Amino acid sequence: MSEKFNKNDAKKPSDFKKRRFNRNKHKPPIGEGYTPSGSKEALDTPIENLGLRPQTLEILLKGGIKRCFDIAIRTEREMFKIQNLGRKHCNEIEGKIKSLGLCLRPDERSGKPSNDIVKPIQEQKNPQQNKSHEQPKNHEKDSGGLRNGGLGQRVKPKFIPDEPPKKEPETFIKFSKNKKWGFMDRKGIEITSPEYDEVFPFKEGFACVEKDGLFGYIDTDGKPVTEFIYDCALSFNEGYACVTKNDKSGLINTEGEIILPLEYEAVTPVEEGRAKVKKDGKWFNIFKDEKGKFIAK
Repeated sequence: MSEKFNKNDAKKPSDFKKRRFNRNKHKPPIGEGYTPSGSKEALDTPIENLGLRPQTLEILLKGGIKRCFDIAIRTEREMFKIQNLGRKHCNEIEGKIKSLGLCLRPDERSGKPSNDIVKPIQEQKNPQQNKSHEQPKNHEKDSGGLRNGGLGQRVKPKFIPDEPPKKEPETFIKFSKNKKWGFMDRKGIEITSPEYDEVFPFKEGFACVEKDGLFGYIDTDGKPVTEFIYDCALSFNEGYACVTKNDKSGLINTEGEIILPLEYEAVTPVEEGRAKVKKDGKWFNIFKDEKGKFIAK
């Protein structure tokens, strides 16, 4: 005797696509629906007029920040997502926009729990209700142990989206003690003691660290590879790092040698053997030649 077809036992391909599409739905833009406090004139102020240090200005411009409005719609957590922006830069930016009567957007995570947190709690309160949607009907088994009458056919399992690829864990982890920072490996063994004001992630085997208000670099053994003499510094990229001293910027290599003299108003990180520099208010490109020296073209 044949059984009636149950529409819940099979899903249309279009249903699967729809569910996959909903899972991959993009997150809303930063600051969507939020109106920052402050005058329109202050919000429309270009960040070039804030009087920021050249290195801080370059980080913001590269992160797509053009007006004070772009800063005021971000939380502190979202500001730190801008590449190469650290605590010292953020404090400087907050001080500048505060003089205009502006501030960063309050972080809602510090208040009441978000919907993402409340939802699992509600689901835990009604476990039987959740299970009722997961279990297909007609649980009878035939003599062969197959569902829905047998004939070698099983009920199609519910679609389970692939999990996103897991990121490789960082080799070294920053830790804090007595308001100072250091690094340890994943086994908890200290690579360097907590003696720095701030530390940034290792990149290309070196980490930028701040000590007594000045920046330098350490290797994976925790040994300094440069002196702590720079007012600002960025992580290494393609074997070179941007550094600033006395409001003048240049490039150093992994041995701490100055490859591009510190005589520019701003320097961008090296990408594909080239970078941009600013001098006398004008930008121009520099390229690495066969001998590893940077020249302007």
